[in-house]
Amino acid sequence: MSGYTGTLLDQYKQCVYEAISQPGDPAGLEVKSMKISISQPKAYKGQDNINIFDEWVNQILHWFRIYKVTGPIHDGDRVMYAGACVEDLAGQWFDQEIHQEIGEGKIIHYNYQRGLTLDDNPR
Repeated sequence: MSGYTGTLLDQYKQCVYEAISQPGDPAGLEVKSMKISISQPKAYKGQDNINIFDEWVNQILHWFRIYKVTGPIHDGDRVMYAGACVEDLAGQWFDQEIHQEIGEGKIIHYNYQRGLTLDDNPR
């Protein structure tokens, strides 16, 4: 991919890599005892609006960091959590492109960055 779209996808890949590629430290007892609940990100509906998509990506990456769903061991979890945060056109795409492959056993370990950017060569 080249041009504006390629540059944009590269920026998203970098953002995802920086936000969740490294495992986070487990939350300590003091954090767990605070009983703070962060709501799940608003569902992305597949709107053709980069600002809405960008807000959704930032919300879900923030949610992953807060709940320590980071590092390579959680790639599959992130894919499934992201699937729970999409609906309408985005939900249909997830069901057709991602969920079906996982359900059929075609993908043993699906990479979150690949799913988000549709890139077969993630970082």
